[in-house]
Amino acid sequence: MDSDAGMRNLSSGLALQRVRSESLVTKAYETIKEAILENRFVAGRELSIEGLAQELGVSSTPVREALARLNADGLMELMPNRKPVVAGITNEEIHQVCEIRKHLEPYVMSILLREISTDQTLKESLIKLKQDIECLLGALSNKDLAPELYEKYIKADHRLQNIMAEGIREGLLRKILELVNNYVFRLRLFPERASENVQVQRMEEVCLEHLAIVNALLDGDMRGVGELVVKHLINGEARTLNTL
Repeated sequence: MDSDAGMRNLSSGLALQRVRSESLVTKAYETIKEAILENRFVAGRELSIEGLAQELGVSSTPVREALARLNADGLMELMPNRKPVVAGITNEEIHQVCEIRKHLEPYVMSILLREISTDQTLKESLIKLKQDIECLLGALSNKDLAPELYEKYIKADHRLQNIMAEGIREGLLRKILELVNNYVFRLRLFPERASENVQVQRMEEVCLEHLAIVNALLDGDMRGVGELVVKHLINGEARTLNTL
């Protein structure tokens, strides 16, 4: 084997090693992030790097890199000589997130409104979401909060955010939206701290507000969408702070 061929083989091996390493980091990152966003890892909880590595079936190195990414996302707190801690959310941060969303989401909705006029898949996703929200409202009218109903509510809630992200494609705006959504998804789980009656009432209110937004999008009502989004965010901040 000549030296050039040997170098090519060596280079290929290093590239494969980097791909495998990156894959493990991504696996760890996505798994831990999902646990945080779903409140299985609650705010303030200390995490063991070795324990996470064992549970994920990887070495501690990809776990450390994953935690560094989560720290950049605002989901972890990394301090020297301390265990990693799941980041909390203060009242001031809740207010800041709502203020950011009041400026960001009407703009995103204006882009989404333009996209659904030519993208049939996006439009069909909104129609399906509308149908699912209407079904949820019918089920919630019984005032009985079954576990599977709450799960459907959370999934429908996430789908509206996902449709917004799909509408703006890739780029800086989408990255900003995803960063804000890291906080949004966590705040949506706070109603678990309230009584069942309060949870049902809150879920009905959110579903009605989302339904109005989806209808305005399907109707092509640009001004109406912006006003409804801002109203929904103002109400959402008040609901969250009342629950806390």
